[in-house]
Amino acid sequence: MMNRCNDWGRAMDRRRGWGAAMLLGLVALTASGQSTPTTSPAAQDLALPAAAGGTVRPLAIPPSSKAVVLLFVSTECPISNSYAPTISKLSRQFADQGIPFFLIYADTDIHAAEALRHQKTYALPGVALLDPMHQLVRAMQATVTPEVVVVNPDGVICYRGAIDDQYAAVGRKRFAATQHYLSDALTQIVCGQTVAVKAVKPIGCGL
Repeated sequence: MMNRCNDWGRAMDRRRGWGAAMLLGLVALTASGQSTPTTSPAAQDLALPAAAGGTVRPLAIPPSSKAVVLLFVSTECPISNSYAPTISKLSRQFADQGIPFFLIYADTDIHAAEALRHQKTYALPGVALLDPMHQLVRAMQATVTPEVVVVNPDGVICYRGAIDDQYAAVGRKRFAATQHYLSDALTQIVCGQTVAVKAVKPIGCGL
């Protein structure tokens, strides 16, 4: 963990040398335009059906977890599906750091078998939850898929928005991402630091 924190610190020093830190701050300010939000008690008590059976309260976060990642996905969104390898990699990196991933299937006609089949096909990590009525979508103010919301045990939304900057717009995809918003946010959380970039507008399929 210490090596990861040190590596991240050195990477951020290089970004500052390139002037990227200033750009990230402007992006976050433009995207959020407000102070750090918190989840409501109603959202924290919200239980969603799990595709594998039963119900789960994704925001009932135990103190042993540093945060949870809510990833809003759709079975039909090509942008969302293209991020499967990135999400799998991040989940593996942070699984042992007390940060579980939840897949929030937001299709209005989603069924458990379809969600499980999609999760298996794309090797997506985490617990698959169904939100066809958009209860969690509204509570988290999600607008597209894919979109991530990172919440800590105190109910504070540490980060929301894009996974990275690979998509400049719908139909405009970079060869590779240059800014890794979610990875940076999770690294800062496990290193006990304040998340620097709290929100970046996500690019994806509308909910």
